[in-house]
Amino acid sequence: MNKKVTFSIGTVIMVLIGGYVLYQTFFGKTALMTTYLEETEGITDEYLMLIQEEMDIDDPEELALFTEEKLILSLEQLVSQSEELRNNYSNEELLNVHAMLPQAFKLLIEANESWLLGNEDSDELFVAADESYLHYEKELEKLASKWGIEIVWEEIE
Repeated sequence: MNKKVTFSIGTVIMVLIGGYVLYQTFFGKTALMTTYLEETEGITDEYLMLIQEEMDIDDPEELALFTEEKLILSLEQLVSQSEELRNNYSNEELLNVHAMLPQAFKLLIEANESWLLGNEDSDELFVAADESYLHYEKELEKLASKWGIEIVWEEIE
């Protein structure tokens, strides 16, 4: 017994629309994440270079001078750059994750300003800033993975 499979034009159209939506959802977001990662690479690299430069300073006076004259100003520029970058995107999930980036920088600025003033609570602020940045990385990794991208972070030594 032969069974004849027939498709109506409506069924074919529904399958094509479903395939198109699935393609746009998966691959469109993959392209969006790739673009985001490329556009934030300079910000991330600058941040990591600043942290590395800071870690290489042993002299407390030199560290205070570096913090006051370079680190805080550079972090303020990174906040500005990351807030400007927000205008390039409309995806709510990505924007929610991205909002964590300038927030982490702002916390680090606050921690450094507190340290320069000699406040005892500056260590807690540094921990909060580090945790905030790590949380951003974790959430970015989760979203990237959801969209079909694996992020591999380089370690600072």
